[in-house]
Amino acid sequence: MTDEAPKCRGCAGEAVMICLYDSFRSCFCKSCLPTHLISATDRTHTLLPMQASPFIKTRRDEKKFIEKMSTIDDFIIKVQQRIERLQFIKEKSLLEIQLAGEELKRLVDKELEKKSEELENLSKKHETKLTNIKQSLSNIRYSKGYEGDNLLEKILTDRSVAEQLSLEPLDFHLIADPILTLLPQMVSFFLREIEVVNSRIVFPDFASQQLVVFCPIDEKSSSVKVQSLDIRRASGCYVLPDGSVLIAGGRVKGESIKKYEKINPTLVSACEINEMFVSRDCFAIMHNESFVYVFGGWDYAKQQALKECKKLDLRTMQWFEVVDVKEPKFNTTVVFVNELFYVAGKGSRVIEKYDPTYDSFVAMDICLPNDSPCRLLPTIDKSILILQ
Repeated sequence: MTDEAPKCRGCAGEAVMICLYDSFRSCFCKSCLPTHLISATDRTHTLLPMQASPFIKTRRDEKKFIEKMSTIDDFIIKVQQRIERLQFIKEKSLLEIQLAGEELKRLVDKELEKKSEELENLSKKHETKLTNIKQSLSNIRYSKGYEGDNLLEKILTDRSVAEQLSLEPLDFHLIADPILTLLPQMVSFFLREIEVVNSRIVFPDFASQQLVVFCPIDEKSSSVKVQSLDIRRASGCYVLPDGSVLIAGGRVKGESIKKYEKINPTLVSACEINEMFVSRDCFAIMHNESFVYVFGGWDYAKQQALKECKKLDLRTMQWFEVVDVKEPKFNTTVVFVNELFYVAGKGSRVIEKYDPTYDSFVAMDICLPNDSPCRLLPTIDKSILILQ
C-alpha cells in the first residue's frame, strides 16, 4: 500500500474500487472495472471501495476484514430471515383474526335467529291470549243479559259493568257517558236523524216541518222553517262541511220516495237535486271527500229492507252505483272511522265495514245481541259507541 492517490490499472485514471484477488491489489475506475471482471471470471474477487484501502496494509488485515464482512453478511441474512419469520407470523395472525371474526359472526347470527324464533313464538302466544281475552269479554257482554234498557241501566249505575265491556280502540264497545242521558231526549224512534258538524246538531221535526238546530256548547236549540222544504217521515238528514243540509227519501202515504233536496247554509231555502235510483226511507247518509253515500233502508211499498247502496258526486250531482251490503238493513246507522265506513241496522245482527277505495263490504266478526234498531257513534279515541 502507498500513500499516493491510487490510479486505475487500465487507464491510469482515478480509481474507485480495489480488487484483492492477488498481491497487486489492482485498482480500477468505473469504466475499466467491468472489463477486468469479465476477463478474470475464473478468479475469486474481493472488491472494496477505495475508502477501505488505508485499513488494509497486510494480508492479515485483509483476512480480518474479509472475516468481518462475512460476519456482517451472516448477520444481515439472519435479520432477513427474522423479518420473513415475523411477516409470516403477521399473516398467520391476520388469518386467525379473520377466521375468528367469521366464527363470531356465525355464532351471533345463530343466536339472533334463535332469539327471533323465540320472540315470534312468544308473540303468537300473546296474540292467542289477546284473542281469548277479547272472546271472553264478548261472552261477558252477551251471556249476562246486558242488552237494551237493562244494559243502559247497569252501565249508568255500575261502573264495573262499563269497564267489563270496554275493549281496545277501533273495537266496538259500550261506555258510561253523559251522552247516554242526553240522546234519548233528542233522537227519534228511528235513532237516525241526527248529525254533528261545526259544533251543532241538525235533525228534522216531522210534526212542525222544521229543522231543529242544537248547539251543545251553548246548550240551546232552535227551530228553523225552510222555504220550499217538505220533510217526509223517516227522511235521511246530513250536514255537509260547508254547512249545507241534505234531506233525502222519506215516506208519504205508505210509499217510500226518491226525493233528494239540498238546503243552503243559511237554512233559508231548499232546492231539489237528482233523485235517488231507489225509493227508500229509514236509511243512513254519510259524507266522505266529494261524495255522499246512502246505505240500506226500507221500501215501504214492498215491505222489505234494502241492500242497495249508492253515492252522489257533489261536483256533478250525479248518482253512481255502490256495492250492496251483505245483509239487508233498515233504520240504518253509519260512522266513518279510519277511512272506513261501519254500517249496522235493524234486521241484521251483523256489523259491516265498507272500504270506499276498493268499493267492498266486509262482515265483521262481532255481532249485535239482537237485530233491533241501534245507533253507532264515533268517540274521540277512534272507538265506536253502540246504542241499542
